[in-house]
Amino acid sequence: MGTALARNTISYYSHARTALLHGLQSLGLRPGDGLLLPDTICDVVLNPLSRLGVEYGFYPLREDFSPDWAGLEACVTPQTRAVLMVHFFGQPQDIDRFQGFCRAKDLFLIEDNAHGHRGTLGGRELGTFGDVGISSPRKFVHTACGGLLWLRGEPAPPASDLVPYPLSLRRYFQQKFSLRYPGLIAAAKRRVGLRPGFEDPRASRESPIESYAVDTESIQVLESADWAAIRTARRESYAAWEGLVSRWNLVPVHPSLHPEANPWCFAAYAENRQEATRICEWGWKAGAVVYRWPALPEEILVEAGAAVGRWDRLLCFSTASPPPAL
Repeated sequence: MGTALARNTISYYSHARTALLHGLQSLGLRPGDGLLLPDTICDVVLNPLSRLGVEYGFYPLREDFSPDWAGLEACVTPQTRAVLMVHFFGQPQDIDRFQGFCRAKDLFLIEDNAHGHRGTLGGRELGTFGDVGISSPRKFVHTACGGLLWLRGEPAPPASDLVPYPLSLRRYFQQKFSLRYPGLIAAAKRRVGLRPGFEDPRASRESPIESYAVDTESIQVLESADWAAIRTARRESYAAWEGLVSRWNLVPVHPSLHPEANPWCFAAYAENRQEATRICEWGWKAGAVVYRWPALPEEILVEAGAAVGRWDRLLCFSTASPPPAL
């Protein structure tokens, strides 16, 4: 079971990107300050940076989503104030090395645990090792929203002064039905021909959102959830996907699942984009949640470097449920 977080060091927001915005403000980052991001990152992370006027650059990753450390060091400039560390797919990064790097460079460490809520390392909850930690519990339970901000050693700014996330009819339907039954929703989309754009790294982009607090119903679900059971179920689903995918000549991003991880998905590489698309279409037809991640920032797409090549081959198999019987 994950460690309990001190109530005064966390606050809930509607989304992790909103938590990141308030976390950066708590560090005193100002327009012109620099933040280094991994070169494979969802474009929504840029929204709070743009709102604050924070400059950003991208550091290179290896195939296992760990940093190219020499490349990261080369990205540091006099304007750099912080580094974002992401526990991709719920697998813990080399936290000790990140902490040592940031101490040596006098940088803030921002810990993005959106893919691994309530995973731990040495019994300590992920998202509590940096100067700021963000998490996205909504990715693991059936809620319309739910992002978490953790601050080291000081009270987190209250989200209560924000308007709760507005539950429109569409969002209410999502919370009550579509998040619980993704296979049925996928089947309905298949009937009307709404095929996802598996080949397009821009297809899943989202519009910027305003800052909201979490709604009352969502926070009740999040705080009453049995996270130990959720983590067990996710790990079992991960193992089932790992066993199935081993037949398909795919290469896992990580050779094994960390024993304390709460994995958001099982991630693996196909041989090329065409093969990745073929497997996504299999999942779409079979009612399995197989997707491409992330919606890459435009700067990364224009550069057409290693991150785009990585995206071309990357597949994510959701651990929200085990694979269908073949």
